[in-house]
Amino acid sequence: TDPQRNFKKVRAPTEGVPVIVLAITMSDSSTKKIQVSIDFTIRDVIVCVGEKIDLWQTEFFALSALHPTLNSDRWLIMDRTIEEEKITG
Repeated sequence: TDPQRNFKKVRAPTEGVPVIVLAITMSDSSTKKIQVSIDFTIRDVIVCVGEKIDLWQTEFFALSALHPTLNSDRWLIMDRTIEEEKITG
């Protein structure tokens, strides 16, 4: 049987915590912008992006970011926060 559609709850930015706007580049080169506080985990970010693109099986996806000194992509660790991963928006 097909999996049941089960959307995850999207967090709102945490009050009193710095907020940034992230521009997420999709595989088709389009961009989705989301507003998150720096205490969001990478998993929280994926859930936010999933809501924007009607993606509900977020457990099958990951995010990467450009490494600032190596000039190559690196996978982001799901349970780390935006701040811990040094993502600046």
